[in-house]
Amino acid sequence: MNFTDFPLDPFLPTRAFDDLDDDEFTPPFLYPPLWTWASSSPQKISPEILLVGFTPAAVCFLQTFFPNKSVLASLHLPEISLKNSHFRFNNLDKNCLLYDCLPASPQKVLALICNYEIPQERTFPWTKVLFEQVSPKHTLVLETKEEASYIGQVPESFNGLRYLRTKTEEEDISNIAEKLESPNLITGGPAAIITQGQMYQKGVAVLVVPTDNTGFVSIQTLIGFEKATIAYLKLRGVTVLAEVEREASLLAKAYSKRIGLFNKLQENAVFT
Repeated sequence: MNFTDFPLDPFLPTRAFDDLDDDEFTPPFLYPPLWTWASSSPQKISPEILLVGFTPAAVCFLQTFFPNKSVLASLHLPEISLKNSHFRFNNLDKNCLLYDCLPASPQKVLALICNYEIPQERTFPWTKVLFEQVSPKHTLVLETKEEASYIGQVPESFNGLRYLRTKTEEEDISNIAEKLESPNLITGGPAAIITQGQMYQKGVAVLVVPTDNTGFVSIQTLIGFEKATIAYLKLRGVTVLAEVEREASLLAKAYSKRIGLFNKLQENAVFT
């Protein structure tokens, strides 16, 4: 018997499905994201600037760039195990911590460093809890995008930096980056934050730094974050980073040390 003995009917399903009514399906119950303040922290704060990092490169940069930061709070998804985790940053922990970055100017610049991947269906409640506890005037999300995934040519100007912003965010960010061209997209946590910002008229921008196609953290990516972050903070009137800029050589050494650790974790598939 030949395969042609069975004519293909385009109206017949190509896969078998269980005979189950959709009304009988019950999605698994998930507890809402959990926000926990440190004991000395207020119950809600309104910083001038909130910096957010999700990708390994953004996490690596924010951890290195602000060495004197202190923990204010954590944002946890209950379905993610906290076994052997700490209420402080550890490269092996699946945690998300909020930091006060500048001891000389308390609660002026905060950084949210997320060391776990947020499932797509959890991004909206996660972002909702974040903005219920922290109400920044400006939010800058640091994001990476592999050059090979760009649609269109990446020009040499601006080192390839791209941005998306809400209508409420000031247009002067165009002084440090170019607008991300359509149909290029951002997804996950960065997309959820800028969507939330657009819905509730918050000043939010996502800064996209191009990376090579290896999947590992590189010094070029961190330098791109560094230059763009310093420029963005200056646009917002934050000029207390002179001591950081003076210690550029020490910062480069710190980058190199932390890059080695992060790339080792990448090899072991810690970031999933």
